[in-house]
Amino acid sequence: WQAYVYCLQNHDQVGNRPFGERMNAMASRADMLTATMLLLLLPHTPLLFQGQEYLASTPFLFFTDHPTTLATEVTVGRRRDFAQFKAFEDESLRESIPDPQDPLTFARSRLDRDEARFGLGLLAVDFHRQLLHIRATDPVLRAYREQRLPIEAKTVSQAGVLRFTAGGGRGWLVVNFGGEVAFCVDDTQGGEILLHTNEGRFGGIGGAPHLVDGRLTVPASCALWMTGKP
Repeated sequence: WQAYVYCLQNHDQVGNRPFGERMNAMASRADMLTATMLLLLLPHTPLLFQGQEYLASTPFLFFTDHPTTLATEVTVGRRRDFAQFKAFEDESLRESIPDPQDPLTFARSRLDRDEARFGLGLLAVDFHRQLLHIRATDPVLRAYREQRLPIEAKTVSQAGVLRFTAGGGRGWLVVNFGGEVAFCVDDTQGGEILLHTNEGRFGGIGGAPHLVDGRLTVPASCALWMTGKP
């Protein structure tokens, strides 16, 4: 599994957008935390784009530093490339796309590291740390990275349910991008929800997921990690 590197976003995906918006500028915080849990707990090797760990607000624009002739071609060419999109049929709107050669375009792309030191940015950093701790220490997840065991998966409405079984343990990773869902998990003993994205300590909002008599209820835009025994 570790030979496969995957991500939610990278420099190409963000930088090639006209205004360099990061995924968290377009998705809700709840959905970003949900997607992050999927990213960090699967056995593949995750890639975090710079600043993603604190949901950076700064864009990552396409910037260059070319000699004069090439500089003009790059500026004109980039704006011309977007002309094929309906949203940029208007030439005046294309002119608003940041000039790759403008030093300000580069400056705007610099990270504001203070965002990771307070408020929601700090809570997001702690969320990433907690997930990476689970990834490193959970024996079931470790076994999957070492042995490439099969992952059992199913969907329930807009939720994905992944089950991991190794040795004497079992884990469930549930990621829900839709409304509240409920389904039966009748193959677990002593099932325990260890972490979920709606926890206040991570800046989450909404109710907590709960497991009662083998029935798991997951709130809208929420993810969780649950453990138990086969």
